[in-house]
Amino acid sequence: MKCYTPLVYKGITPCKPSDIKFSVLSSEEIHYVIKQLSRKSLQSVDVLHEEACEILDEMSHKLRLGVIRFYAFALNKIFQQIFSKVCVNEEGIQKLQRAIQEHPVVLLPSHRSYIDFLMLCFLLYNYDLPVPVIAAGMDFLGMRVVGELLRMSGAFFMRRTFSGNKLLGFVL
Repeated sequence: MKCYTPLVYKGITPCKPSDIKFSVLSSEEIHYVIKQLSRKSLQSVDVLHEEACEILDEMSHKLRLGVIRFYAFALNKIFQQIFSKVCVNEEGIQKLQRAIQEHPVVLLPSHRSYIDFLMLCFLLYNYDLPVPVIAAGMDFLGMRVVGELLRMSGAFFMRRTFSGNKLLGFVL
């Protein structure tokens, strides 16, 4: 239940999923694509706009600090059981702290297992750094409880294929 006040990029408040959705849906590019698809598919602009809304709702995260705190507590207990120790590159953490304030940062865990992104989020939370949003496959949405817990911990969901759906490909 520690105080969590992470430093952010140039003091900018992170975007809420609703802000991102609004930005995408109000962009000139999405309006252009929807008009083009409407002409080709004979579907109305409104129907295609609603489809774009559904795509964004399906993929967006709903990051909740309470869920992050729960994960930090649970992962602390789990990691104590499965690891004898965890070595942290303190100098690297300090470099990351400085970089996050000056530049947008993208972290790319190797995904050799699911532990890497869990450990990454756990360490960032414990070092008072912003917990990242994480791209996850749509297959997690089939597991309702797991999918929602991942969504509330900052996961956003991506389809691996677009199956010829041009609107889906453009929105992603």
